[in-house]
Amino acid sequence: MDARVRPDRASSQLLPSYARCFCCGAENDCGLRLSFYAAGDRAWTQWTPEERHGGYRGIVHGGVLAAVLDETMGWGVYLGSKLMVMTAELTVRYVRSVPVGEPLIVQGWMTQNQRDRLVHGAAEIADVDGQVCMKAKGRFMPLTMEQVREVQSYLTDPEELQLEYRNR
Repeated sequence: MDARVRPDRASSQLLPSYARCFCCGAENDCGLRLSFYAAGDRAWTQWTPEERHGGYRGIVHGGVLAAVLDETMGWGVYLGSKLMVMTAELTVRYVRSVPVGEPLIVQGWMTQNQRDRLVHGAAEIADVDGQVCMKAKGRFMPLTMEQVREVQSYLTDPEELQLEYRNR
C-alpha cells in the first residue's frame, strides 16, 4: 500500500456503524466516534487524536491506535471478502510515536482470503504527509450466519452490506 495515496470522502462510501462501538459509536461517550469509509476494496478513516487519547504526555496511547488499526482492518477484510469477521490475531508494529493533535489517515485491506479458515488483512496509520507511523497485520475469523444476523440487527444501514456466508 502506498501511504501517500489519500482517499477522499467524495469518492468513498460511508460504512455502517454500531451506536455503542468504541471506535465508531456515536452514542459511546468514551469512544472515538470515527466514521469509516470504503474506497474500492480498502477501508479508511481520518482522525485527529486528542489529549484524552494520550499515554505519555503528548503521545497517543498505543492501545488506542491498535484499536483503530484493528477496526479499520476488519472493515478492509469485509470489503475484500464480503465476510463479516472478528479478530483472531492482531500484530502491531510501532514505527514511530504519534503526537496528540496530529491528523492521521488509517487504511485497512484484505491480504489473503480464507487460508486455514481465516481471512488475513493489513492496515497502516500515516500522517497527512504519508509518513507511516504504525503497521498491523491480522487474521480474522468469519462470523456464522447467526452471528451476522445479530450484527445486522444493530448496525446502521445494514442493507448496504453485501454479505457472503461460508461455513467454518
